[in-house]
Amino acid sequence: MTQTELASKAGVSRQLISAIENGHHSPGVDAAIALARVFEVSVDALFALPRTRLGDQTPALPKPAARRERLRVERERLGLTQTELADAAGISRQLISTTEAGHSKPGVDAAIALARVIGVPVEELFAASPEI
Repeated sequence: MTQTELASKAGVSRQLISAIENGHHSPGVDAAIALARVFEVSVDALFALPRTRLGDQTPALPKPAARRERLRVERERLGLTQTELADAAGISRQLISTTEAGHSKPGVDAAIALARVIGVPVEELFAASPEI
């Protein structure tokens, strides 16, 4: 599959595909989910990072409707503050806050780290639609 074909199937630009393949760019969570769907694999499998911290030890509860709600509900289910979750995932508390408020979306590295700490797939935590 060419970069152009992949970009078309995932609904992203060919330049983004090129930048990812050359290691110049890490995609946002929406682009990562779209690319993973094209290849029919998980985001974690496509953008594999070394496992760290808590991993995926906790089963997930049913997903709330809104993407930003999922992160907050799962964090609270684990009894974690924003600071504790951020520290466990190796990201800033501000990213947790702005994501939960719906003002930003994490990049793929942060999304994978958060999903691993919470114990759910990236797609379940951040996909805009229920289709995974």
